[in-house]
Amino acid sequence: MNRVTKCVAGAVLFALPIFFTPSQMLAQSGGDVSGSWTLTVAPAPPAIVPGVASQPAAAAPEGRGGRGPAAPPTLTLKQEGDKISGTLAGGRGPGMPVEGTISGNSITWTLQRRLADGIARPEVYKGTVNGDSITGSVAEPTVDPTQGYSVDFTAKRNANQ
Repeated sequence: MNRVTKCVAGAVLFALPIFFTPSQMLAQSGGDVSGSWTLTVAPAPPAIVPGVASQPAAAAPEGRGGRGPAAPPTLTLKQEGDKISGTLAGGRGPGMPVEGTISGNSITWTLQRRLADGIARPEVYKGTVNGDSITGSVAEPTVDPTQGYSVDFTAKRNANQ
């Protein structure tokens, strides 16, 4: 190898880490999802009981009555490499811890939801990151594992970040 070839090879090896920094790798993978997100989950499908006619759900009273949360749930995430962690907080008590992974623009996180029987079961969110939004579906746990269902969700990054 002549001297010029060695110099070019050395310059290329020196320049590679500069051009392929971790921040550029994050940009290629859909970006950093760290921050606060407002989560909207589609309503659950109505229960189907053989031989019983379905009835419309009762409307909540005017004002802040009813049993639903006062505001949409807030998902707070921290990303470290391909791992994510954080909390999902709503109008019914403290935030629940979430853990998951991100690969490219695919994201998955899980939280443990304690049901009426007192047993915690996994609630699994799977989605696609597109800039400041995440869309996907969540597998909702039920007391009877044969009765599980999935609903769609959307998360929008909060603007104050």
